[in-house]
Amino acid sequence: MRIIKPNWVIHPDDKGNPQTIYSAHVHPDGTRLATGSIQNVVKIWSTAPILDQALEETEEEKAPRLLCAMEGHDGAVLCVRWSFSGAFLATGSDDSIIMVWLRCPGQSKSFGSKTANIEDWKCFKRLAGHTSDVQGLAWSEDDQYLASVGLDSLVLIWDCLDSAFVLLKRLDLHQGHVNGVVWDPVGQYLATQSDDRTVKIWRTTDWKLEADIEEPFVNSPHSFFRRLSWSPDGTHIVTPNAMNGPVFVSAVIDRCKWTSNISLVGHENVVEVAAYNPLLFLRDRSKPIEGPNLSTVFALGARNSVSIWHNCSSCPIVVLHDVFDRDILDLSWAADGITLYACSSEGRVAAFVINELTTLAAVAPPGAKAKYLETYEFTKPDRRSQKSRSSSTPFAPRYASPMPPIGPFRPGRSSPPPSALVPNSMPSNTLITQQEMTIMPNGKRRIKPAFLGTNESAIFLSAMPNGHASTAVQQPTSSQNSHTLFPQSKRFPQATPSTSTLLPTRHAVPTYLSDDLISSNSVSRELAEIMHWNDVGKWGEPIAMPTRILKRVHCNQTEFQVNCENTRGDMDVECSEVVLSSNKTDKKEELWKERFSDKSITAAALSTSHVAIGLSDKSLSVYSYAGRRVMPVIVLDCPCFKIQFRGNLLMSISLKGTVMVWDLTNFKAISGPSKLKHLCDSRALISFTALTHQGAPIVKVRKESLFVFDEDLKSWTVLSGHTMDEMKDKDRLDHGQLKFSSGSPFLVDSALVLAANKPDLLGCIVDHVRFLRDHNRFQVVDELCHELWTGSGWISNRNSNHLSATPTFKLSRMERIKLLYQVIEVLDENPEFRPICQEYSLLLKHNDT
Repeated sequence: MRIIKPNWVIHPDDKGNPQTIYSAHVHPDGTRLATGSIQNVVKIWSTAPILDQALEETEEEKAPRLLCAMEGHDGAVLCVRWSFSGAFLATGSDDSIIMVWLRCPGQSKSFGSKTANIEDWKCFKRLAGHTSDVQGLAWSEDDQYLASVGLDSLVLIWDCLDSAFVLLKRLDLHQGHVNGVVWDPVGQYLATQSDDRTVKIWRTTDWKLEADIEEPFVNSPHSFFRRLSWSPDGTHIVTPNAMNGPVFVSAVIDRCKWTSNISLVGHENVVEVAAYNPLLFLRDRSKPIEGPNLSTVFALGARNSVSIWHNCSSCPIVVLHDVFDRDILDLSWAADGITLYACSSEGRVAAFVINELTTLAAVAPPGAKAKYLETYEFTKPDRRSQKSRSSSTPFAPRYASPMPPIGPFRPGRSSPPPSALVPNSMPSNTLITQQEMTIMPNGKRRIKPAFLGTNESAIFLSAMPNGHASTAVQQPTSSQNSHTLFPQSKRFPQATPSTSTLLPTRHAVPTYLSDDLISSNSVSRELAEIMHWNDVGKWGEPIAMPTRILKRVHCNQTEFQVNCENTRGDMDVECSEVVLSSNKTDKKEELWKERFSDKSITAAALSTSHVAIGLSDKSLSVYSYAGRRVMPVIVLDCPCFKIQFRGNLLMSISLKGTVMVWDLTNFKAISGPSKLKHLCDSRALISFTALTHQGAPIVKVRKESLFVFDEDLKSWTVLSGHTMDEMKDKDRLDHGQLKFSSGSPFLVDSALVLAANKPDLLGCIVDHVRFLRDHNRFQVVDELCHELWTGSGWISNRNSNHLSATPTFKLSRMERIKLLYQVIEVLDENPEFRPICQEYSLLLKHNDT
């Protein structure tokens, strides 16, 4: 056995001191080692100089050590994992983001670095779904799935088929930090281990819980990682951080019964990491290759020691103490089965070359593993055929072919051609052009930089729908684009009477859900894209403002219009202009004009008495029709993207998703600041906004999810019992005359939000009682009658505040008694409710006397 601990495999700080390396993983071909550290940097090393002393002593130009250093995470990199094909590298960080890296042809250079990278690895996908540190990653053996776990107690399953990398499933049954995840080599199960002291087994067919294992972990202490491992034959799971009485052990879970009857004793401290050798071994060379004759080898890491185990023995083969000065955080076996890599919080990496393993037991033939896994009789679903059927629609994305494995890195060999790395890569047609120089009137020279070209394949990858280069995908021409999601007349942004959004021109033509709404109008697809983009990992970063935009806002009631234009002056300085004009006569009459220098207009809106303008310097100004500012300039947390009026109420939505509502009559804020971020997951978009008569903001997420912000509860609440068509009805929304769909159980809290007056509120409650009566909801009816009689509950105890976005209605005792009489009349039509009617009729009779 050889133990190699190179002093150059480090992530140094500014003073050259090694920083903690949280994770290390060796490439499937064994030629690259990826490491992630507290420095937010991912590094890929060549393993040849680590294992070969002669290459280590060779000049670095001939035998490179560091192949690539990738920056992109905003926090410490806690986990790095190669895909089984070797084409992708997934990294997880405490910035809650997962990054998937892909190698591109040629070399690159990190910003601020003096040396060029030998290999060019680019971020292929940026996956957002966790809300806290990403602690563990695991690829399925066919690379169709990527599982991620984190401190938010979530297990996320990402669909990697055809390199799509979209969120497929969200598992949330753990009650603590999830610190480890591993796939069943058969593909039937997924195992996760958490600080809630359980190991959960999930079925991959329906993503339901198969088993919940608690016994060996009841008294286990908390640990930063719980990196468990599944045996290559699929029969056992080795789990760290287990206890056998007062002794720290590693528990072995049996696949058949999902129980642990074996405890591995050999360490004096908590076991945090387990890693199975990828090879299968034979107990007896002379016997056939079958289950009883197969054996496995695995390694455990606890504190600063490593132990190697063979499942034929109850004792470890060897225990290596004091390998590091601090805790071991990750272990990784090379594909050859004799080389083990370990990393430590001291900032070092060690390689263990254990040639003695091949003498202890015979290595099974290469096809033995696949042949044995077939004995489980588990058939994986043909997801590719399902994907091809679902992508046959004209709007479905077109997926490119799977990525082929990349070739091994060998010192002294030039980089392989682009076609060997990225399929269907585009040829380089970059032309070197001369720079254009213009002499300005003041004598200064303006030089237009010439485009010198860059990595064509990388650009083409990022331009395709799923990051793949594919010459088979063609953009439809104008004549081909006959089937669209919206009519052609609505594909261009039409002005709405009371709201406007200035759209950056760099995106495709935006589409609206509706063009004829005033108080309840739709958010453009541009806003939805920004909300989604921010949720993917850059929430809170404003988008770049457009260089020139023109957007007009019409108000049919007052026959006024606002023209907003952003331009650039002679010296390329931003300037903008707002003009309010009247259309009462055939000739437009300009009422007033306002100009802004060094800033652009990002949003504008017009009501019957006010004009609101949002600027790129985060300011929001409100003007009267005479051109006077009616209130101080408001400074938002971010430039405003959407402004919306409802009478004298004004709502703004910033690019960070912050919602504010002001009462322009009393010059006070009545709602907010409220955040939209947590209402959107990686696939949910904000597509509709509205204001109630009280000024409570309403947003629509996904297809049928409506939320209203309750100022009393300081939270977004679910708005139920109505359809989107009813919300879009201007007259009924303005007057509170909403009728609720008969097939949905309307909740009273929705009526409290939407009702414009007490008669409407009382009518909604009576309609609700009819619904409950027709569906025999006895307990709900009894509870509602009890609240009306006693004056307790949600209906009678809402706080009354004339400057709150919540309802101001509070039912008096006489109003509740009168309403209870109406409820009894409705319930009496159903004989099943006669006992309830008799009980409360008797109470009302005594009340009258």
